[in-house]
Amino acid sequence: MTAGDFEHQNAARWAEYERLVTLIESGKAGAEAEDLPRRFRELSLDLSLAESRMYGGRIAERLNQLVIRGYNLIYQTRRGSWENIVSFVAVKFPQTVRREWRLFWLCSAVFWFPFFAMMLSANHDLSWAQATLGAEGMASMEEMYGGKEEQISHLRERFGSNFMMFCFYIQHNVGIDFQIFAGGMLAGIGTIFS
Repeated sequence: MTAGDFEHQNAARWAEYERLVTLIESGKAGAEAEDLPRRFRELSLDLSLAESRMYGGRIAERLNQLVIRGYNLIYQTRRGSWENIVSFVAVKFPQTVRREWRLFWLCSAVFWFPFFAMMLSANHDLSWAQATLGAEGMASMEEMYGGKEEQISHLRERFGSNFMMFCFYIQHNVGIDFQIFAGGMLAGIGTIFS
């Protein structure tokens, strides 16, 4: 096959590739952009053939330029992780909150209303907290959060050291996190309950 035959046989495919690359570069490509990787591989093979068969500098140079343009589109450099974090915090997260404002306020109400209601009711009427926690729970709370001496002696009795106490709190909090996550799978009812 001569250089002219090779160029004539593949000219339409190269022109279509160039049109696609130009569309993608201008940001006007739609679903046809998904075809770029396949066309890029085909053009890379054509470039390899043109160079190995020595079809001339003009054909090889044209194909090389097209391959470079396609490569730059397929293998775009990603922004650094710090730029992604700043972009998320400064742009994407606020946009998402504004777009989902109803959900944001619903979740805020579900969290804050029970928090303040329980805080006010416990402050106003201690019997409500006693009914909720029970006598044993109240005694445990009083033991843990009474005076400073009671707190330290209770914790040392129960856990023996500061490290064991630390491990208990981590295990307890992670357990609560798993319960809340799993409860969210039931349309959020379990999470709201927790």
